[in-house]
Amino acid sequence: MRRLGLDKRAGRNRTSLELLRDAQKAFGGGPSSVLIPLRESILKTLAALLARRPTQEPADKAAKQIESVGMQCGREGLPVAHFPDLGTSGKRILDALSGAKQADLPAEKVSALFYEGVTFLNTLLESLDEAKLKPHV
Repeated sequence: MRRLGLDKRAGRNRTSLELLRDAQKAFGGGPSSVLIPLRESILKTLAALLARRPTQEPADKAAKQIESVGMQCGREGLPVAHFPDLGTSGKRILDALSGAKQADLPAEKVSALFYEGVTFLNTLLESLDEAKLKPHV
């Protein structure tokens, strides 16, 4: 997140990294205290990356947003299906995190969802070339 400038604040809004840390610190609490900040971190990350694409284009759903960012700012040498597959995974994870906020989940399920979300974020961010992103404003 630091490599891509996602640790920098825009006004008073919390950064993606701060939200992710909140989710990590909340472990042991209820599902909402862990999974909502994780979902917000993912959404804030996507919003920041979308704004920094070289070319703005319509992308209304999470899967299309991930694909758009990846196609414009992805590292060289990744398979053609990398970002479409990542978009599908991202949508599924966001849907699971959204549904989990109302559910009474066991700690193991909360941990598994947290791990999935963090793994998704890591995969997305590691797949991007920071030199292709517009500068952080």
